Amino acid sequence: MAKNRCSSVAIACLAALPGVALAGNFATGTSGSSDRLVTDNSNWTTLRTVSIAISSSDTAVHGCVVNASADVSFEVADEGVRNRYIFTVTRNDINPLTDSGFERTLFFVDNPNVRDTGIKPVATTGQFTGLTRSNGLNGTGTHTFRLLGRRLTAEPSTIAVTDSSLTVVCLHTP
Repeated sequence: MAKNRCSSVAIACLAALPGVALAGNFATGTSGSSDRLVTDNSNWTTLRTVSIAISSSDTAVHGCVVNASADVSFEVADEGVRNRYIFTVTRNDINPLTDSGFERTLFFVDNPNVRDTGIKPVATTGQFTGLTRSNGLNGTGTHTFRLLGRRLTAEPSTIAVTDSSLTVVCLHTP
């Protein structure tokens, strides 16, 4: 008798909680350790890409949180030059404007007579709301998230992103 009461209470609690069903919620990601060079100060370099597809039968609105991180390796440059690089995450945009709230900056300077750090980590998180089955790429439910990097200054120094990851978690939102 006690066993049946516990089972009934558990089932009743699950039935009473709104939003318990996980259909339409998803998480995905990508990671790797292949070097990607960041050489351009006019255009972004795509470091990682993740696409999600909201099915045509999914009428819910989604919100997504995107986490990205990378290790950046810097080689010797001109002494004393401040080499700046920026990183960001985007949705459906390969060449965004700079100065977004998701953007992060790394500085590398080759200081005379100082052993400068050759590898630095960078990470950013972005949130994207209002995603539906019809406001993705070309009016579909496909939404592509990217980790992008670019040189901010015109100095000729190049960096290598030695490893990186991009994770996307999307949930139904009210």
